[in-house]
Amino acid sequence: MNDRPILSTRRADVPASPDALLGAAIRDMTCVRAVYNRNAIRLAPHALYSRNGDLFVDGVVLERDGQPPRELKLGTFKLDGLKALAPAPAPARFDRFSQFDPGAEKYSGEVELLAQVREAAADRARRRVARPTGWAARAG
Repeated sequence: MNDRPILSTRRADVPASPDALLGAAIRDMTCVRAVYNRNAIRLAPHALYSRNGDLFVDGVVLERDGQPPRELKLGTFKLDGLKALAPAPAPARFDRFSQFDPGAEKYSGEVELLAQVREAAADRARRRVARPTGWAARAG
């Protein structure tokens, strides 16, 4: 009997499946890197969904082969086409793309939505109630 631990090349903090990795990236609003059509990309994923049995991710390519794209736009990628999917190195955080609409018709109907960016940090910060000056001194 062998009581030695089995070592894995996968880091413990990286989800095992591509859909789990993308779901975590969407939840945490962090970028991923992948190879798509033989191009290395850094992607800000915004939605992960299933349509007709296939998985798709909508996201914004922030970098293609080390260069920024000519224009930022929301694209749709079939998950099978994204190769070598992994978390992106720092800086990995992103804000929600302004043209992304979580209520769009494409995310309803026959689509099974698995994960979706809800709101940007700036949107959340605007809704927070500002604490009065000196609140800590009065609290205790």
